[in-house]
Amino acid sequence: MATLRSASVLRILRIKRMLATARTIATTTELHSKPNKITHTGQYWEESDFRNLRFINRSKEVNEKFSIDLVAEEAVEVVKDRHVYCNGGHGGLGHPKVYINLDRCGDHPCSYCGKRFISEQFAS
Repeated sequence: MATLRSASVLRILRIKRMLATARTIATTTELHSKPNKITHTGQYWEESDFRNLRFINRSKEVNEKFSIDLVAEEAVEVVKDRHVYCNGGHGGLGHPKVYINLDRCGDHPCSYCGKRFISEQFAS
């Protein structure tokens, strides 16, 4: 019972120490000099947040090329048929086969990989 109390007291002291360190870091110029990049999910922490401890002596790395932008850069595939299937195009590394109906005008994306298809009659 005594060891359980001492373990919880140690946890509380550790958390208090982390918060004090975070407050100290927030006031230093080192943290202010680095831009806090926002990720594609909108993740952003205030400068006094203790989670910024992981970015001491290194910068926050954010991939600027989001997958949705990379898929949008890919050209739309023009197809003669009214129906088409997409399996990811990579054999065992692709995705389950999806059939796509192209009867309506406009491009139609695959629900797995985002590849877009359009019927030849609507491609003009």
